[in-house]
Amino acid sequence: MNTIDAFTLKKPFNLLFESIFETLSDGIFIHSFYLHDDFIQLDSCAYANNAFLALSGFTKESLVSLYPNFLFKRERDDFYEQVLRDCISHKKGPYQTYLTTAGNKTIPVLLNISVQESDGTLFAVCIIKDNTAVQHTANTTATTTDNSMQQIDNMAVLGTLVSGIAHEINNPNNIISLSTDLVRDIWNEVYEYIESNTMDSSDIVIHGQDITSLSQNVRNLLDNILSSSERIDRTISSIRDFVRIDSTEKMTNCNIVSIIKSSLLLCDDIINKSTSDFIVQYDQDIPHIMAYLRLVQQAIVNVITNACEALTERSQKIVLSVQYRKETNSVLLRITDEGQGIAPDTLSQLYIPFFTTKRNRGNPGLGLSVTQSIMNKHKGSISVESKHGFGTTVVLRFPAVQKVLQKK
Repeated sequence: MNTIDAFTLKKPFNLLFESIFETLSDGIFIHSFYLHDDFIQLDSCAYANNAFLALSGFTKESLVSLYPNFLFKRERDDFYEQVLRDCISHKKGPYQTYLTTAGNKTIPVLLNISVQESDGTLFAVCIIKDNTAVQHTANTTATTTDNSMQQIDNMAVLGTLVSGIAHEINNPNNIISLSTDLVRDIWNEVYEYIESNTMDSSDIVIHGQDITSLSQNVRNLLDNILSSSERIDRTISSIRDFVRIDSTEKMTNCNIVSIIKSSLLLCDDIINKSTSDFIVQYDQDIPHIMAYLRLVQQAIVNVITNACEALTERSQKIVLSVQYRKETNSVLLRITDEGQGIAPDTLSQLYIPFFTTKRNRGNPGLGLSVTQSIMNKHKGSISVESKHGFGTTVVLRFPAVQKVLQKK
């Protein structure tokens, strides 16, 4: 039974089945077989459609002498026979296996078998789907998972080390800050003494500079030292916030509008420097949220700061709005800026710790990483939409817990 005519159906029906099989994108491979108690005797190929020929690389002539247990293999030699038994018992596939090609290579496929009977002869209609793309996706997913687990391990190590590192950095940094203030006070007194007790202070030249120029340069140097010290302090503070596993603060029922107002007070200076058009909009009816007050405040400050830093002109606008979404029982805090936007290749890296495009401004690159961590802690989410050159919208979503009437 090595041709399609092995079917004992009338010729017109054979032609009908063949015409249907040839329209399919999946491979079709048909063979007959015999059951002898628990033993299955397989016959060679009776029919294969063009999709199967293209996938396997075989010709119809070469398939006549090939048996399915040669074509479909796994670790067990009797894999195909076991699949066939399962299908006879009406167990459903598909089964992951490998198809041996004409070039003696193997490709991953999904195998389904439909068992049919015609005039006492059993036929296995094998439906074969190329699984290469799915297998590649699975491998990619596994690799991504491994990378994610590695990142989690790395962050756990960072959490262990950062406390000691912060302590080692903060101690000398505090000494630098205090000593610089002291040196500034001493220098001011020295300069005043020279000015008061010298007939013509312009005659005094130190390090190639007159005393007036030198005094101003010394003050500038001390300002730079203090500014750098403050930058170190901000960076260490951000790292501590990022790796902090827990907080002594308790979660409480909070009015998010009140949290926003207190956050705006903290951002007042950078807002005034960045824009002349900062708009705040609240819905009339805003539910409360369960929150760690300090952490939510920090998340809001982070997003507002990013929005301000994205602006290139004071005439550009920032809009902060709060809305309640009944269908998801969520409070949405949306902050939209008219800044320069975010490049597409940068969007995917926003939450990576220490990633920043503003390193030269003293930004350690932890703002959105910390914000995402805070939102996860509140069982909420953060999303970012941006078009390069046209601005950015950041949405913080909090689960709502209680409906209250919120007055503007």
